[in-house]
Amino acid sequence: MTTQERIKKILSNAGGRYNETWLAKKLGTKQNTLNYNLNHAVRFPEQLKEDIYEIFLREGLIKNRDDECTQFNSLTLDVISNAAMDLNKLVTRTKAAINNNEIDERERKELISIIGDMKINLVKPLDDMLELLKFNE
Repeated sequence: MTTQERIKKILSNAGGRYNETWLAKKLGTKQNTLNYNLNHAVRFPEQLKEDIYEIFLREGLIKNRDDECTQFNSLTLDVISNAAMDLNKLVTRTKAAINNNEIDERERKELISIIGDMKINLVKPLDDMLELLKFNE
């Protein structure tokens, strides 16, 4: 997710009066200038990103950096915990399945299910971590 996409997503999620017109007024800039930077600029201006970040903080649309660090830590621990539990299940079932040097159909289905669950359990927290970090690129 680009900085522009993240900004537009925050505005969209906030709804109501929070839109590009509102943000342009808060920034003291023309709406056309903001629109260009959000929708057409190849490189988003660093100072504009910081100014928008500060406005979003003041308005409560995003959390402060300490909260983001705490949230990132929590997500990291969730990923590690989920991965450890899922890997333990996978290893246990794999050992049982290969005990006789053959994986039968039931064991194959169990392993497929475990791996599918692992994917589901890891994708969402990893996506959340990426989204949290990408705003500060």
